[in-house]
Amino acid sequence: MCDVRGGQCPCRPSVIGQRCDQCAPGTYGFGPSGCIACGCSLEGAVTRLCDKFTGQCQCRPGAFGLRCDGCQLGHWGFPNCRLCQCNGHAEQCDQRTGACINCRDNTGGDKCDRCGNGYYGNPILGKAANGQCRPCQCPEGPNSGRHFAASCYQDNHNRQIVCNCNQGYTGKI
Repeated sequence: MCDVRGGQCPCRPSVIGQRCDQCAPGTYGFGPSGCIACGCSLEGAVTRLCDKFTGQCQCRPGAFGLRCDGCQLGHWGFPNCRLCQCNGHAEQCDQRTGACINCRDNTGGDKCDRCGNGYYGNPILGKAANGQCRPCQCPEGPNSGRHFAASCYQDNHNRQIVCNCNQGYTGKI
């Protein structure tokens, strides 16, 4: 029952207005049971206020989520949200450690900074700089069935490919 002098009605939790028809600041989702607290992350949100309909908090750069409590895709280390360092060979990294997830182009390592077994090259240069991992031709490549080396590398001085032959095998390319 509303107050006869001022007309103020008794409102549900976090509901305001003379007719109890809107959410209080810092809440959202007006409905029969009242409004819900925004719960915006103190570290990731610009303010404690959120959209009164969706509950979306306004995130700082790099922060993500309804409550701005995580990092955007391609970032890690909430609340600082640093860019993943995957040398162009992966889009995402572990949110806590920064280790790259699902390295492509025959690369591996926490930063997609090493060629996989049976491949050589310099993946740190990134795809744009032709930093690709190419198959070792020891003698015919890792998927040939006639491959007798676990790995290879390119000699920095003479640019020759050197095979690390399996036990019992020797030779040159």
